[in-house]
Amino acid sequence: GGVDVKATALREAEEEIGLDRALVSIVTVLEPFLSKNGLDVTPVIGILSDKALFKPVLNKAEVEDIFDAPLEMFLKDDNRTTRQRNWMGKTIPVQFFDYEAEGEKYVIWGLTAHILTRAASVVLQRKPSFVELPNRPTNISITSKE
Repeated sequence: GGVDVKATALREAEEEIGLDRALVSIVTVLEPFLSKNGLDVTPVIGILSDKALFKPVLNKAEVEDIFDAPLEMFLKDDNRTTRQRNWMGKTIPVQFFDYEAEGEKYVIWGLTAHILTRAASVVLQRKPSFVELPNRPTNISITSKE
């Protein structure tokens, strides 16, 4: 259930970016999103109690980079594009956000952009200025073998 999802999120954050779970207060769990591999990804939103105590340690096998981005940007149409991508034999819309931090240019896209748009909407209590994409494409059906 929910406790397992939260524990998994805290463990993954610790393994992937060195986030000490003692620094995080979980606020909510979002609905699952479908990944490109057909797996459900359940985002967990937490608050970092003391940013100064967070000393990122990148697991390069899992994470390319760590940077801050304001949640607000994921609700605006600025720096956002939507492109059509092929996935599981279908064409689906995929969002891309351009962002610059500390002189570096980043493109936040796909599942990450999708989850951050939803998280921004929940945390900031308002809808994006564009039409949000569904958590799972309506023209794709996934069946799991039990």
